Amino acid sequence: MNVLQNLVELYNHLPMDSTYREVAKGILTHLEEVADATIYDVAELTCSSRTTVWRMIQKMGYGSYSEFRHALKQSVSHYSYYNRLLPMEQEGEPVEAVFAAQLKAIAKALPTDLKGEGLEQMAELMAGKSKVSFYIPFHSSAVSTLQQNLAMAGKETAACVLLPDMQEDAKAMDATGLAFCMTIEHAEAQDLVPLFGALKEQGTQIALFSSGTSRYEQFVDFHLCGGNDRGSAMNGVMRCELYLFALSEVFRREYLGR
Repeated sequence: MNVLQNLVELYNHLPMDSTYREVAKGILTHLEEVADATIYDVAELTCSSRTTVWRMIQKMGYGSYSEFRHALKQSVSHYSYYNRLLPMEQEGEPVEAVFAAQLKAIAKALPTDLKGEGLEQMAELMAGKSKVSFYIPFHSSAVSTLQQNLAMAGKETAACVLLPDMQEDAKAMDATGLAFCMTIEHAEAQDLVPLFGALKEQGTQIALFSSGTSRYEQFVDFHLCGGNDRGSAMNGVMRCELYLFALSEVFRREYLGR
């Protein structure tokens, strides 16, 4: 997750009357200025205190203001790279044609992604766990649907999009837990090694959505929606969503009978 995604998720995540939400809003509406501003400048710009700004930055998982500002400067200066849904080499092509081609590629990958026995094995694994957590950097309808089915089966669940929330939830995980993770692994993304390392130390099994080789390969027990086609951000997100919708349906049929 890059800092802009982080800010948007935090803004959407917080209550309407939250002071931190107002700080996030102020930064999002003054990105160019904040990218070169001191923490005191940001406090003045957002009509808040330095302490409030710093605490909000901590909520996003950054260890210092300079780390946050560096990440923000990188994201602002390379915005078209970070927020690109389709491959750069297709920039000049009609959007509808490129999206149609991407959807065809996703459909072609589905038989491999959703192999019946794989879904059934994963559903059986979830049925034997006491807690299933989802560490995915965006809000997902598929996760919400699967959480409802898991709750009906008496399972504890959690869905976290911000790194500090993931780290806090991971503290309560152990060998009776399963974590579904999706990573966005461009160079400036937040380092998830401490999160994955903590989960493995506690004996938690990890299922990773990743197209291509992941920097977190050593921690992973199950690779989902694999392959070497990094085609686009849309490709990875939609394959993840479709897999979780399918898994939810298999779990409902097999373990809820409803």
